[in-house]
Amino acid sequence: MNESLKSVLGSSEAYDMSKPSIFIAEGLIMYLGAAGKMKLLRDISEVAAPGSILILNFIEDVENNSPGALSTAEASSALTDGGWSELTFSRFGDETLNYGRFPNGKFGPQPSFSFVVCVKV
Repeated sequence: MNESLKSVLGSSEAYDMSKPSIFIAEGLIMYLGAAGKMKLLRDISEVAAPGSILILNFIEDVENNSPGALSTAEASSALTDGGWSELTFSRFGDETLNYGRFPNGKFGPQPSFSFVVCVKV
């Protein structure tokens, strides 16, 4: 079965592609491989109405050697091309994602728990 996100959501009475939605992809993209991760970003971009928000958790590829990881440059390019703006990148342990629980005295912010939040224009 090779259904697209657009065909599945389009066939649902519960989803209206003309209305903004929140897309949360946590713990997913790193398992899709080099081609799959870009396909997911394109597919979400295709079904997201203006005003939609995407919250994407990813493993940041800081050494450019992991097919499942995503560099911030790669994510920025794919999301901007897909019509997203206001891209905000964070890593667990940085000021945005610390919540007083992260041992900053021992470790720096972790690229293995990176997030981007963006808005579809």
